[in-house]
Amino acid sequence: MNKQGNIIGSEHYKIIGSTEKAQTIYVGSRRSEAFLRICNKKIEQARSDGLYRAVSIECKDWIRIEAEFKHRLAKEIGKLIALMETDDIYPSLLSCVLDRWSLVKNREK
Repeated sequence: MNKQGNIIGSEHYKIIGSTEKAQTIYVGSRRSEAFLRICNKKIEQARSDGLYRAVSIECKDWIRIEAEFKHRLAKEIGKLIALMETDDIYPSLLSCVLDRWSLVKNREK
């Protein structure tokens, strides 16, 4: 779903793995100003060659969310960070992601 509340159509995202056990979800285009990757690190690292296999077995969930901003959006975020009076930039960066994408599951009837 985008920040206007519109549901993102399936032509704008790609799922690696099944929808129930998605390993990676890509939202948007790498050529656009904003691109989102959501990776299930637990599945990735649980493989026999996973560097952190023991960690993945012990944890309940292990998700990595990556947002890639370019051009105008990247400059806006850079200005936001430059004006901050704290070293803890992560809440502000998360806010930039959540302003762009609402990470909710679509409940179809």
